[in-house]
Amino acid sequence: MFYPFRGHPLFFASLWEPIDPTEFSRGVGISNPITIEDASVSSVIEPEEVCSSDSEDDSAYDNSKTLGIFWNQKKWSAEEVHEYLVSSPTERESRRINRWMSRRLTGNSAGRDKKLSVCDTSLASLLRIPPSNTPIWEAKQYYVDDSVINAYFELLRKRWMEFPNFYMKNYSLPTWIMSFLLSGKWTESKVLSYLNIEEIAGTSKLFIPVCLENHWILICVDIESRALLWLDSLNSHHDKKGVISRWIIEHLMPKLGYDNAQEWQFLEPVDLPRQTNAVDCGIFVMKYADCLALGDQFPFTQLDIPLFRHHIFLDIYRGKIRPQIYSKNFRA
Repeated sequence: MFYPFRGHPLFFASLWEPIDPTEFSRGVGISNPITIEDASVSSVIEPEEVCSSDSEDDSAYDNSKTLGIFWNQKKWSAEEVHEYLVSSPTERESRRINRWMSRRLTGNSAGRDKKLSVCDTSLASLLRIPPSNTPIWEAKQYYVDDSVINAYFELLRKRWMEFPNFYMKNYSLPTWIMSFLLSGKWTESKVLSYLNIEEIAGTSKLFIPVCLENHWILICVDIESRALLWLDSLNSHHDKKGVISRWIIEHLMPKLGYDNAQEWQFLEPVDLPRQTNAVDCGIFVMKYADCLALGDQFPFTQLDIPLFRHHIFLDIYRGKIRPQIYSKNFRA
């Protein structure tokens, strides 16, 4: 059974106060739909100068010394994935989070990797822990936008490229791809012509994050298992499933050399972790993909989402997914 978590409602402001992420309050609240501006299509943002008021360098991590027991393992056990997911921030990471909770937001590009193009106002939304019954007029401040989603999926691929022996080879389509297709702005063939087929070829798992009616869902084309996975943290009904599936099966997969994709399985996992509020769908989508890059286990619940928000903030800020588990079985 999943339980909602506690939190403090914080409003968008140029200056906001630090909160204690360990304080949670119980309740339920998914009855009110999110009503926000259409965030499913983002324009390309040229990165501005990195805005950072501290000089502390926490970007230099030696992952080769922290992967430990996972060396040469292609898939992780549920216990190993869970230990990685819920590992606590270091003291240095906690200090960075607290500084960001009291900094003035400018709208400028933030983080060490300018190519990710995430502004500080978008990044700061990850540090706001929503209460279980978030009022509809407060929902937007907790919602993650396209820039955050795209940046995190880029980091998943970057992690695989650095350590190809530990993670499933993955590639993701930018969030606006399906938005252009579903809105009719681009034809099916034009969407296909945009993609770098050579980069996608040989991928084990292709991630397609999609925002449908202000709700993030994840489509995973599991090429290794010959299956299409539909991962929805609310298990909601969407009439766009057929359109998206048809484009993948009839257009994308033949271009990749799979002419029999119509015979692949279409799966909607029933044992997925589910959200118990109305604002955390984007966090679930990012962590679904993180888990799929490790194997096929999803050992987390809604109670872990506040911690995940901090993890994702730190990952995007430093331009690199946090170091993995320190294992007592590791031998240098």
